[in-house]
Amino acid sequence: MRELVSQLAAVDLAAAESLKVIGLFDALVESRAPLEGLVRAAGAFAAAPVGLLRPDRRLVVRVDTDGTRTAPTVTVAEIESRWPARPVPDGGLVWVEREGPPTPRDLLLLERLAVAVRLSLDRLSGGLPDTAAAAAVLLDGGASDEARTRSARALGLPATASARVLLRPPGPRGAPLPARTAIVTTAAGPVRATVAPVAAPPPDDGPVGVGTSAPVTALPPTLRGALAALQLASPWHPVQNADDLGLLGSVEITLPLNRALASAVARIGRAVAEPWGLDTLRALTTTDSVRAAAALCGVHHSTLQARCEQLTALLGHDVRGAEGRLRLSLDLAAYRLITTTFGYDESDG
Repeated sequence: MRELVSQLAAVDLAAAESLKVIGLFDALVESRAPLEGLVRAAGAFAAAPVGLLRPDRRLVVRVDTDGTRTAPTVTVAEIESRWPARPVPDGGLVWVEREGPPTPRDLLLLERLAVAVRLSLDRLSGGLPDTAAAAAVLLDGGASDEARTRSARALGLPATASARVLLRPPGPRGAPLPARTAIVTTAAGPVRATVAPVAAPPPDDGPVGVGTSAPVTALPPTLRGALAALQLASPWHPVQNADDLGLLGSVEITLPLNRALASAVARIGRAVAEPWGLDTLRALTTTDSVRAAAALCGVHHSTLQARCEQLTALLGHDVRGAEGRLRLSLDLAAYRLITTTFGYDESDG
């Protein structure tokens, strides 16, 4: 598909854009993306707010340009009078908040989104062909309580059981998924999500983000913490628990960044650009002395001291004292939550 898009772009840009839209939703449907994931992907592609309204299910999903989900009180008539919209088969509609007449790409995007939403709703309300579909329903914020209860039973879990979400990078596209696992579309890209009973042994491989415990039919709110944990996992802490993150597990960083945060992230970015930058920053924030950080990095104490002097110049503050390390920890966490994204391993797929 990518090769065909490239060839078409050279002769027919409109046709190439159409293929991009078709390829996007084909991949989302294949990976059983949840309703919010469909709307979020459409909004990112359109670079405009996109929404889904199903009055019969009291379901409203709207994702802003900064990735924030909202649930505005709107009617079908209000939407159709203001923005380009397309009906969803069997009820409801999708829309893109674009002023002026819709572009051909907007119309195709809405058409494909409406079809993808219909297929997703069929999956949520119909039978469950495999454990991936059942796991996807349990992780979909738009699924009904009845559908989640049915999905839990399909996975061999009582509706009253507690579970955790384990998030990992998606791996190769189309690779077989373990039991109770689905590909979930997040703000940071596709991830592999496993529904694990709380009594199951903790994972010993990584990177993996472990969500907080919750009733098996109430897992969607825990996805944000599990995603933050996966983004903050490192070679020295490959298994990261959302329970250990405190407020970092619930912080939602929206774009555009305020001036102070944007400045801090830019400074960390300059430090990470050094060949030794990221490992050194991680070591400084996970040990209690420069000597311990040097041992973790496998370098001489004097080498790390020299790096600290360079970091002080790059970051604008000393990273060796307690206050400097605290500031560094917060800035590095923000940088990783903003910049760490996930995608399929195309080299193996």
